[in-house]
Amino acid sequence: MASISRLDRQSKLRTLLSKSSPRRPLLTHLTADNSWLLSIPIPVSSSKTLDNAFYHIIIDPWLTSPIVVATWILSLHHVLEPTFGSIADVETYIADIEAAASKSETLTGKLDAVLVSHRAPDHTNIITLLSIDPTVPVFTSRNAFSTVKDLKHFDNVFQIPDFGEDGIFDWRVRPEPEYPLPPWLGFSRLGKGEKPLELHFGIMLTFSRDNDEKTECIIHSPHGILDKDMKVFETAKSDFNTLAILHTTKSSTTLGFEAFRANLGVNHALKFVRELSPRHWISTHDEMLRMTGVMALLQVDKAGSVDEALELEKAEDEKEGRQGKREKPNFVDVVNGDIFLLD
Repeated sequence: MASISRLDRQSKLRTLLSKSSPRRPLLTHLTADNSWLLSIPIPVSSSKTLDNAFYHIIIDPWLTSPIVVATWILSLHHVLEPTFGSIADVETYIADIEAAASKSETLTGKLDAVLVSHRAPDHTNIITLLSIDPTVPVFTSRNAFSTVKDLKHFDNVFQIPDFGEDGIFDWRVRPEPEYPLPPWLGFSRLGKGEKPLELHFGIMLTFSRDNDEKTECIIHSPHGILDKDMKVFETAKSDFNTLAILHTTKSSTTLGFEAFRANLGVNHALKFVRELSPRHWISTHDEMLRMTGVMALLQVDKAGSVDEALELEKAEDEKEGRQGKREKPNFVDVVNGDIFLLD
């Protein structure tokens, strides 16, 4: 599939932003895998003191290829060349977003935050991270913190707090006084992931708008969240409008062993979606990466089909005697380089 050109993106931005009043979040797929730019509109009450219309968060940036753990152990390659091949490309695009929002020329674009969800090298890509301005604050899960901190590149690296820890279900909690998020925005981790992989948890990005009683949230779960850990969110989910879930549909196992399942797959994703009823279910971490080395011989990846998952769900409902037709979820596949308006 051909990449989307900058001119096409600029045109689409103008169209999306002209239809969006008040402004809504923009989600841009930087690659075909799990790197995103989330642009959240800054509330009017806060924007009076800021130059930009959006707060720009880059998530799990891996814009280079390949990743070499060790040539004989594992190398990872994007199959599709990332549309945004550098942080400079992303910053140019941010300038385009701000220009479309203000209907005037913006010469420079700047990231506001970096979010790193996991410690695995396709989430903490060192080459990409080292190309980011060191003054941009970085927010990581606990198991990625030391990996990013040890780069000694960024001025400020912060751990994302666990939602529900010590019985606290407040997304506004700041784990330390210098935590540099605006008051209308919060990051929380859902679940902790079990050893040995420690992959199965999500990051909740929560934000409020002017005069809105209910907070909106976006959950990024590239590997899936264990059922037991979802109970933490269910305790407080009535306090949120779940705008979107970014969840893998791919199943990844090592030699087929469930204990070494990396990506939980489409059936698990559908169950997650049924529990939380998000407005959008967005595919992420589903690129069928090219792998070489010993680990490539052990890992088994299988692409997931939403239609097949729905058929399986229907068959299980009939078997269990559950009545009524379920609503089809709004599944969205945002292709490499494309933009999606989270309305």
